[in-house]
This record gives sequence, structure tokens and C-alpha cells, in this order.
Amino acid sequence: MSNAYTVLGFDFGTTKIGIATGQTLTKTATPYKIIKATDGLPNWEELEKIITQWKPKHLVVGIPYEIDGGIGLMANRAQKFANRLKEKFQLPVYTIDETGTTKLANSAIDQNKAFFEKRHTNKNDSIAAAIILSEWLNTN
Repeated sequence: MSNAYTVLGFDFGTTKIGIATGQTLTKTATPYKIIKATDGLPNWEELEKIITQWKPKHLVVGIPYEIDGGIGLMANRAQKFANRLKEKFQLPVYTIDETGTTKLANSAIDQNKAFFEKRHTNKNDSIAAAIILSEWLNTN
């Protein structure tokens, strides 16, 4: 009997939220999709459909801490998003420092431009979510 399960990762933004899927058995994360947000609030019905479809055991939200480790406006908003996820879906929600993940995602896109231009147009937020989730999977 395996303890493997699915996890969803989120790269929070005020206008869009990147989502990645992950698997604890393989400790891999894959960019999934980007959903629109209005002032940091996602379409909760769309998010519910995604959670129903994937049936994750945990959710992981990246928190963009300040360089000095402080909590700025975006970190505060991402934490509120994590709290709302926990309330609405009654699932364990973990947070992880996501400082630099968008830069890493953009770098990955730049290095593999031909691949991403064909398959993942403008998906840096879901790639950032995959980096966040991958980090979490490899430390838990």
C-alpha cells in the first residue's frame, strides 16, 4: 500500500494565480494552469472544479517574503489567500518561501524558448507554481 498522493501548488498574484500539480511518490511538480484573479480573489468556482478534479491531499502556497525575511504587502495577501483556501476546502495548506521563483521561471523559459513558445505560451506563473511545489515536495 502506497502513501503517495496529489498536491496542488499555487503562485499567488493579484491578477492571476499559477497552479501546478504534484505527486509525492515521484516528488515531481508540473505546471498546470493559470486562473485569473480580481484584486487577489480567484474565481472560487473554477478553483473548486480544479480541486474536485485533482483531489489533492494538501495545498501549497508560495509566500513572497521580503529580501530581509519580512512580511510585505504581497506576502500578507498570499497568506490571506492560503487561509481562505484552508477555510473553503477544508484541506491542509502549507506555505513556503517563494522568493525568486518567478525569476527562476522566467529564466527557465528564456533557456528553453523554443519549447515554451510551442507548448507553454505565457505560463511563467504556473511554472513558478511548479517550482514552489517542487521545493515543498523535496523538503517534506
